[in-house]
Amino acid sequence: MKRKIRSVLSMVFVLAMLLALAVPAFAVEKRSVRNINQVYGVVCETSLASVYSATLYADGKTAQSVYYVVCRGLDVSELDPSKPLSFASAVRISISDENNSYVTALAKIVRDNVPTGSRLVFAGHSLGGMVVEQAIARKEIKNNYQVLYSVTMGSPYILTRYSKEGTLRRMVDPLDPVPYLNISLLAVPSLSTACIESSRITPYTHTRSYGEGSCWAKYDALGKKNGSAYIELGDKLYG
Repeated sequence: MKRKIRSVLSMVFVLAMLLALAVPAFAVEKRSVRNINQVYGVVCETSLASVYSATLYADGKTAQSVYYVVCRGLDVSELDPSKPLSFASAVRISISDENNSYVTALAKIVRDNVPTGSRLVFAGHSLGGMVVEQAIARKEIKNNYQVLYSVTMGSPYILTRYSKEGTLRRMVDPLDPVPYLNISLLAVPSLSTACIESSRITPYTHTRSYGEGSCWAKYDALGKKNGSAYIELGDKLYG
């Protein structure tokens, strides 16, 4: 009798071990974006812009399906003025030209990869943040999608012809010179929607602050200080 019990227990143990080994092979690992350091990390992974299917927990609890659109910053190797990541794009956006090549490219990426009527959350660093500010004021985006939130890091405030949709929060390190490069608002980086914190990281504050600064770890994925919002990334649809 004891031998039978031992045999059964051994079989149960072996089956449990096999199941434990098999589950990870089929499980889909979810990636959570919980603070600005992590938002910056996702932005840095794209070559221009990326689109993810995602789940937003705006209050840390209630889930809603969204599409997460992230945009990267200037590429100093882009000497061709027609390229989206060129200095020419940065200048055109800073003077509120909504027909620049980056905004046009981003609008097409969203149109081609996101179903009409979907909810959007944007994030961008530097030039990417500038183009986000343009995109959320663009009629093509506003009329076909519901923009919920946008977060920019190290970007100036950009004047737009039409109002910006959704909640915009800008992360600004006062030691970062880029938010001052704003022709439209006479180089005042703190005007409108700015969250100002200094990581005291030098040099390369423009990049390292938002990616490494502990001060930005206190801001949730939607740019709210001491907030609980986070984004769970699903499939990468573009980028």
